[in-house]
Amino acid sequence: MCKDCFQQEIYSFSNELEYKRIENMVNELISSKTLEFIDYFKGAFSKPKFEIFGLGFGSETYHDYNEYECIVCNQKWKISYPDNAWRGFLLKSENYY
Repeated sequence: MCKDCFQQEIYSFSNELEYKRIENMVNELISSKTLEFIDYFKGAFSKPKFEIFGLGFGSETYHDYNEYECIVCNQKWKISYPDNAWRGFLLKSENYY
């Protein structure tokens, strides 16, 4: 993270206004060549919320996301946009899995 990209992760957008703010930031950062689009993942999958001795408990489902990289600090970000009940997220790539 750096002052030129995102200051914090968002595990779930709390409302449409928060999502729109991030969407506008992404567009501005791409326009200014600070953020670069890397990849798009289509689909949904589930992973355990936590593991104990290799056994997974609970589940979190993730949907489509875009991956971006900050040109300044080289931090990679995954952004999933909300869709109906899906709240979306903004996470550092290393914290996604």
